[in-house]
Amino acid sequence: MEDPVPLSELLTEKENRRSPAFRSTKKCILSQHQVDDDVISKFADYVALINLKSGKDRYLSKNNNNILRSHVLARAFPQAAIVIPFRDPLAQSASLLRQHQRFSTTHREDPFSRKYMDWLVHHEFGSNHKRFQFAVDEPVPDITQSDSVRYWVSQWITVYKCLLEQHRETDNVYFVCYEDICSPDHGALVWARLSSALNVPPGETDFVPSTTSADASGLESLAEEARDVYEQMRDLAAARLGYTV
Repeated sequence: MEDPVPLSELLTEKENRRSPAFRSTKKCILSQHQVDDDVISKFADYVALINLKSGKDRYLSKNNNNILRSHVLARAFPQAAIVIPFRDPLAQSASLLRQHQRFSTTHREDPFSRKYMDWLVHHEFGSNHKRFQFAVDEPVPDITQSDSVRYWVSQWITVYKCLLEQHRETDNVYFVCYEDICSPDHGALVWARLSSALNVPPGETDFVPSTTSADASGLESLAEEARDVYEQMRDLAAARLGYTV
């Protein structure tokens, strides 16, 4: 059952606002969420009630803010499966930049849309964008440069490097490589293994690889660092799902 109300996101905002670190940087940063036992207990009750009402026994929580608390969710819900998709860092960063520009235009033309995204605690893109930060002393990209691919490559590295470090040994977290699941050679196998791990019917697949690319000019060192993180995640994804790349 998919979350009909972004409660988990609202809980994140409420809890983060209690933090002095959040209050001092709230204009531009979303920090890692250290969820206490009381919030976890309330969220577990909420999930159980939603499933009871709908007559379902599975619950889907899908929102980008979960990356700020995936380490807590993985431990608190060991029976759950957490899926972390990723793709070629330059292509993904180019896509993120386009989304940011699209949302920025929408927010400029329709101010209510920004207020609505603030209410939902969605700050990934647009004029209310906030960076993800996983450590207080962590270097973060300059948010004033968010109209550049360089910024989004830096943000990509920050996010995925942390997720990789947190979940190398977490058995119920599955990294899923976009290029592998779209591969004409082994995409069907990747999807079959993932479906089996999630205990869902595989059904038919029609994954088509994107042709999106980005100009890497001037990004050589960043691109190299991002590629290293990508290859490590790809190896982990293959090992956890049992296929060869």
